[in-house]
Amino acid sequence: MTIRKKLSKFFWSNHTFQPSAELTAVSNLELLLSQQLESMSTEYMAVEPLPLIENATLHWEFHNVRKYSRAINFVTSSFPCLLVDGVGTDGALSLMADLYDKYGAVNDLWT
Repeated sequence: MTIRKKLSKFFWSNHTFQPSAELTAVSNLELLLSQQLESMSTEYMAVEPLPLIENATLHWEFHNVRKYSRAINFVTSSFPCLLVDGVGTDGALSLMADLYDKYGAVNDLWT
């Protein structure tokens, strides 16, 4: 399986939303982004208070939060049309990139 297929599987398979030919591409991406944010928020709330991620299950959840942050950064940077003009999203996107980097540093220490 190629990296792209794995990425696509992660993008779409973790969500109740499935892309629809009846929606525009932008509408499908907006729904995808919304699902990614919601899923990341749920998993983040479970992972954030953990003192350690040494257990394999906890590490998997931790890693999923990191994957969501990467996916959200990818989708928003690849499709800036998803961001509402005039709404300050720079801070949120910067925070998401920072979370990805810091979780990566923690992950590197664990693996």
